[in-house]
Amino acid sequence: MKQIIIYVVLFILALVGVVIIRLNEKPVQDKAITIEQYYSVADVFQGLDVALYLSNDDHLLSDIEAYQMVYLKNEDESKKFQVSLTAISIDGEETYLNEVFTRYMLEFSLPVLNDDYWIDDCYLDISLKNDLHYVFDIGSFSYLSVEDDVDHMFWTSLEAKKALDVDISRIGLIAVRFDALEQSIERVSIGLNQEVTYELSDGLLTVNIAYQHQLLHGCPILIHYQDKSTQVIQYVNYLKENAVLTYAGLLNHVYDVNQSK
Repeated sequence: MKQIIIYVVLFILALVGVVIIRLNEKPVQDKAITIEQYYSVADVFQGLDVALYLSNDDHLLSDIEAYQMVYLKNEDESKKFQVSLTAISIDGEETYLNEVFTRYMLEFSLPVLNDDYWIDDCYLDISLKNDLHYVFDIGSFSYLSVEDDVDHMFWTSLEAKKALDVDISRIGLIAVRFDALEQSIERVSIGLNQEVTYELSDGLLTVNIAYQHQLLHGCPILIHYQDKSTQVIQYVNYLKENAVLTYAGLLNHVYDVNQSK
C-alpha cells in the first residue's frame, strides 16, 4: 500500500512540475525587423524595394494576398501617400541575436508625384485583410520630379563601391566611365538633401557620397549642367551584403508582430 502511495505522490509531483514549466514557458514571438535606409527615386517607374526580415516564414506579412493597404508616411502623417505592393520575394537569410530571419523584399509601385517629395522620418504603414495593422520605420525617402532631357555625358559603365572603414551596407563611391562629355558639370546629386562631391579625370566621373548613419544600397545619379539641364542615370545598385543586420546595430528596428500595432 505504501508503494502505491509513493507512486501516486511521485506522479502528482511530476504532473505539478510539468504544469509549472508550461506556465513559465514564454510563447514563441514572431518578430519583424526593418533597417533605416536612404531611399532615393528619380523615376516613378523605378518603384521602391523595401527589405522586411521575418522570424516566421508563415507569417501573413510574407503573403502578398494578405495585404489590403500600404502607405508611406511621416510620423505625424502630414505627409502620406498610398503605394501598391506588386511582389514579395525571398532574398536570403540572416542570423541575428541567435535567431534566423528570412529577408523578404517588398516591391512597390509608386503613384505619380508631380513635385519633389521628401520624408525625413519615413514609415511603412501596412494594413492586412485580417484587420492587423503594422507601422515600420524604414529610414528616409526622396523623390525627385526631374526632366531627364539631355545626354551630355555618353557613359559606358557604372561601378558602386562601399566606403572604406564603414561597417554598414552603404555606398561610398560611384565610378562612372564615359566616352564623351559635351557640357560642363555644375553639380552632382543623388536625391533631395543629398548633394555629393565629384572628381573628373580622363573619361571618369567619380562620385563621392558622404557618410550618414543610414544604409544606402542604390540611388540615381543626377548630373546638373551649367546650361541648367539635368541628365539622370536612373539607378545604380550596390550588391547587398550577407550580414546586414549584424553590422546595422542601432539602425535595426525590431517589432513584435504577433499582434496588431
